[in-house]
Amino acid sequence: HKKVPLPRHLAMYPCRLLTDMSLPEIAQHFSNRNHTTVLHACRKIEKDLFQNADLQNVTNYLAKKIQE
Repeated sequence: HKKVPLPRHLAMYPCRLLTDMSLPEIAQHFSNRNHTTVLHACRKIEKDLFQNADLQNVTNYLAKKIQE
C-alpha cells in the first residue's frame, strides 16, 4: 500500500514546480484527488529531498526530462 503514494508524489511535485497549474487543477489530473493531497505530496517530497540523495537524483532527472 505504501508503494503507490511515492510515485504519485513524484509525479505531482514537478507539476507544481514546473507549471502554473493550481493545486485543484493538478489534483484533477490525478484521479480527481483533493488539492490537499497535492499539497501534502509536494511538502513531503520537499522535506524528503534534504535527507535522501536518491530522491534528489530522481527529481532532478524527472525535471530535466520534462523540460526537454
